[in-house]
Amino acid sequence: MLSILVLGPPKILRDDVPVELPRRRSRALVYYLAVQPGSVGREQIMALLWPDHERLAAQQLLRTTIYAVRKALGPALISGENQVAIGAEVEVDVRALAAAQSSSDLATLAAALDGYRGDLLAGFSLADSESFDEWLDTERSRMRLLVVRGLTRLSRMYEAGGNYPAALDALSRALAFDPLQEDLQRAAMRLHYLAGDRVGAIRRYEELRNLLDTEMGVPPMAETRALYDAVVTDSLVDDRVTEWQGDGVAG
Repeated sequence: MLSILVLGPPKILRDDVPVELPRRRSRALVYYLAVQPGSVGREQIMALLWPDHERLAAQQLLRTTIYAVRKALGPALISGENQVAIGAEVEVDVRALAAAQSSSDLATLAAALDGYRGDLLAGFSLADSESFDEWLDTERSRMRLLVVRGLTRLSRMYEAGGNYPAALDALSRALAFDPLQEDLQRAAMRLHYLAGDRVGAIRRYEELRNLLDTEMGVPPMAETRALYDAVVTDSLVDDRVTEWQGDGVAG
């Protein structure tokens, strides 16, 4: 089984054994195709990998690169006259993450999110291709948002099942990307409270208040302050699961 892991330091594995592709452009082609939801036009690839080359030179370089990749990956690389793709039978962590976003199965979503080992293609770049690096920056941001969205859904699923510690852990992972996500901070405060950790909910509010003041010079939102008051007065109503289900947990 061929696997391409691009979430974190990239790896190409066949039956857990690394597949060697010495040339950086060859690896870039594989990684780029692995992230795409379908086939990609040759012209698009040439513009990305060889933006400063004349078209005929770029075409030759692409043909040479495809030949080298096919020697290493075999039929997993699908190369037509105008389109190139990584076959659907290849295990790609990005594909698993994207597919799991709409899954109602908690284990499937959790496993896909566990496959996120770090930023897309962490430690990899093409110094002489600004186009590739621009694409990579955009895709890294998109992947972070996808992971945050997935972790938020996972937290809701755990909460719906009454597993508050697991729900809180999922939110904490989401907040590691950006602790200023105040809606997620409110959700975490509620989970602390529902888990019986009222002190933890209060501490989280105080840490958020200090962070907002330091980073942005603003106080917490009115909704956050109202939630804090409900926690302090021990008057918080346990209606969050119903509310989140209404927000479209399964979608």
